Amino acid sequence: GFISMLGAFSMILISNQQIPTRMLVGPVALSIFFAGCLYIFLMPLLSSFVGLGAMIFAATFGICYRYSTPQKAINRAIALAMFVITISVSNQQSYSFLSVANTALMFSLLFLLLGAITAYIPFRPGPERSVLRFLRRYFRSAAVLLAAERPQSTEPPTRRVCFHQREVAGLPSKMQVWVAMADPALLGARSVQELPVLIGKLHVTSYRLQALQEARALPQSQQLAVLVGDMQSWREKLIEALERLAADPGDYEILQRANLENKLRGLEARIVQALDAATGEALSEEHRENLYSLLGAYRGMSESLLDLARSLEHIDWQPWYEERFAWPGLP
Repeated sequence: GFISMLGAFSMILISNQQIPTRMLVGPVALSIFFAGCLYIFLMPLLSSFVGLGAMIFAATFGICYRYSTPQKAINRAIALAMFVITISVSNQQSYSFLSVANTALMFSLLFLLLGAITAYIPFRPGPERSVLRFLRRYFRSAAVLLAAERPQSTEPPTRRVCFHQREVAGLPSKMQVWVAMADPALLGARSVQELPVLIGKLHVTSYRLQALQEARALPQSQQLAVLVGDMQSWREKLIEALERLAADPGDYEILQRANLENKLRGLEARIVQALDAATGEALSEEHRENLYSLLGAYRGMSESLLDLARSLEHIDWQPWYEERFAWPGLP
């Protein structure tokens, strides 16, 4: 029983890492006590399936009614699971107080293991640690996508590119779960209020990066090869800024010092000059559309990152790096 429950609760906690293990101790203890009273005092008096079925229905209805709100879905699931485990219905029914005592002891050891040991491995708990870790992963994946070779529209992306695309697309939603757990008393009220805005801007940046990847895959005219150097210079500056942010998300000034807006204006001027100086066969309508799609993607990416830098500036990052002692059951 201990081995099977350890696996089940481990999967639950891995899927909901923002839930402290100590929050499950109360519902489990209360559920075992409730089911134990039914098992010891009521079930020995039942002599037919009708009585057993009525008892199971009444207990299930009471648990679901008590924890009917969506916020108490986990409590409801735990109470129902503990009820089934504790009463141990079988064809050859037997009753023993040791069964309830062993179940209670099993879950005491289980939560001691999960809450006091594995909850701190491989990462320390806490919203600030998790958000910082996700931010570093986000900026690191964004830098990898920008540094990747120009994708071809006719070829599927590599596994490495697919992995980082999934990271950039999914990490803001993962951060949003932890943002709701942030403590204003520790991290600052203004910083906590800015976190939902930061998550929204990260979503926008993800969309802009996806649009840039798609625009880079479009075929471009060979007459505009002179612009490759300017685009590469813009990307190198941006990759450097993202790598710095991956090391320290609080270093938002790197985006402001990268002069992305000035480089983009220079790139636009070069494009106009290249189009005016184009000789021979005129650019096709498709190539013109592809070129302006690429330029729009560059501009959108620059604007979203500069907007993201302004949001990072409003957060006081010093409390996020402070060491704190935390242990289950202690404030």
